[in-house]
Amino acid sequence: MGESEVWEYAELLKIYPELRLDTTMVFVDFLATGQHTDPYLEILETFPDRVHFGSDFPNIPYALSHPICNLLNSSLSKETKRKIFLENSAKLFGI
Repeated sequence: MGESEVWEYAELLKIYPELRLDTTMVFVDFLATGQHTDPYLEILETFPDRVHFGSDFPNIPYALSHPICNLLNSSLSKETKRKIFLENSAKLFGI
C-alpha cells in the first residue's frame, strides 16, 4: 500500500480495476512517528477484495505479530479481515 504513499496508491485502485495492493509496512509504526494508521482502514473497507495481507517477512524491522494484531484488533469487519488474511490470496493463486 505504499507505506508513506497510501492515499496515492488508493487512488490507483479507482483507476485500475485489476490492481491489487498488500499491507506491508503500513499497519505498524516501526519508525515511531506517532502516525495513526486507523484512517487507512477506510481503504480496506472500500476495496476489501483487492488488498492482501503482506509482511515482507523475514526482512522487517519489527515483530511480525505487530501488523497482524493491529489489523485483527482494528474496527474492520470480520468479512474484510477474512478477505485480507485469507480469501483474496487464495483466490489470486487458485487455492
